[in-house]
Order: sequence, then structure tokens, then C-alpha cells
Amino acid sequence: MSDNTSQALPCICRAIVCAAASQPLAVQTIPTPDVFPGSVIVRVLACSVEPATAHILEGGIPGLTLPTPFVPGARAIGRVAAIGPDTTTLQIGQLVILEPFYPWPR
Repeated sequence: MSDNTSQALPCICRAIVCAAASQPLAVQTIPTPDVFPGSVIVRVLACSVEPATAHILEGGIPGLTLPTPFVPGARAIGRVAAIGPDTTTLQIGQLVILEPFYPWPR
């Protein structure tokens, strides 16, 4: 296991936030998330915007409700900034890709 205090994280960070459906996105200063077992914090370097994002944020998909406020987005490239106490393979500073849909082997 690794020590998650190897790199000091700021108390706050900037993020694009969706405050409510049909509201414009806004850059806000929010608290930096806590790292906990089973998690890592990634400092995002680049991210993609999916074609359906605007439609989803406008509430245009019946039956799909999102908790607000939230930070939209899922696919990104970044560096590991903090690791949970049970992390065994990721290291602080490691370049990673965030992919929400993992094709499980058959």
C-alpha cells in the first residue's frame, strides 16, 4: 500500500458545475474531494465532452434524473494526485485514463 499524504492537495479546486437541469454550466470553486478506501483523486489534464451531454443536461432524456449539483464528465486523462489507503497498483503522479465503460473480457 502507498501513503496518500505524499502530495499535498489544495483544500479547494475549480470545476465546471451543473447546478440544476436546464441551467448553464458554471466554473466554480468547490472543496477538493476526500480520498477514501477504493478511490483515487486524479488531477485532470484533458477531458472529452460527449455529443449527448447538452441533451442530458437539458433534461432531454425521459426517466433520467441527475442529482444536482454535480460535475459532469467521465472520460479524461490525468495524473494520480492522491490514493486511498487500500491502493495497490496506482502511484502518485502516474498518468491514467478515466473510462466509465470498461469492456469486460468474455
